[in-house]
Amino acid sequence: MRALALAARACLPLAAGRPFSFARDIESVLTRRGCNGSACHGGVKGQAGFRLSGDGPRESPRARATAYFLATSTREG
Repeated sequence: MRALALAARACLPLAAGRPFSFARDIESVLTRRGCNGSACHGGVKGQAGFRLSGDGPRESPRARATAYFLATSTREG
């Protein structure tokens, strides 16, 4: 997952000219990697405190994605 976060951070300047889309920029990567499957973050309980499924209130996808990727890419170890 750390590699995914680093790759996403590296691609941000390339996508600066187009509007952010959670489905295009984040969800598609998570789907290809299997992260939103029921055995991982897509399950009812999620994994490691992160859950992709649910009916809770939605905040700004950009703020949520940025916060998650910054938090995971700056962790040591």
